[in-house]
Amino acid sequence: MSRGNLLEVCTSLKHYLTKESNLESKWKQVGDAALASWNLQLAEEAFKAAKDLGSLLLLYSSTGSQEGLYALAKMATESNRNNVAFTCYLALSELEKCIDILVATGRLPEAVIFAKTYKPSMTAGLVKLWKAELVKSGREKIAKTIASPDGNLDLFTGWTELLEAEQSRLGGVAEGIALFVPSLKFAVEGGMNRLKLSNGVNGTTHHEVVA
Repeated sequence: MSRGNLLEVCTSLKHYLTKESNLESKWKQVGDAALASWNLQLAEEAFKAAKDLGSLLLLYSSTGSQEGLYALAKMATESNRNNVAFTCYLALSELEKCIDILVATGRLPEAVIFAKTYKPSMTAGLVKLWKAELVKSGREKIAKTIASPDGNLDLFTGWTELLEAEQSRLGGVAEGIALFVPSLKFAVEGGMNRLKLSNGVNGTTHHEVVA
């Protein structure tokens, strides 16, 4: 079937389903067919009707839709699809929201590791919360073995540099430097020819990746 015919079928199915039913599985089929024919607007409408959050995540992340990802994160949170919400917020560099999801779902160890990697300034507070939960559940011995940068700084090599790198990143946000770059921007500009990645932790200036 040609792309034109496929698009015509998708449009006809959309009108039929709107009038006759609201079956999520049928809307899913319309969305898949619309996506195959590159009708992204119809695909989005169909996936929303089908409540297919996974397909919406694929659509918004691949097209660089910041607005779509925020809306999807909200939708996923309301329907307890925490994995989808987490992925949306991670793509949007909403690191604190990612940590909030981990804490709310009882994943304190993961929250500590995530914070240590991406949001070091929150690590000590999360370790304190984790240890308190362990003590509360009768695992005080385990709690005592967990080190924190607040009191055991010597065990965290390069911690000061990590905090400085985080502050540099936040400073960039305050100055209006975009963290989220839509993938379509590269297509419009003829491809990503050079990508500069700052590496504040290692103290280097920039690495250039040539496409």
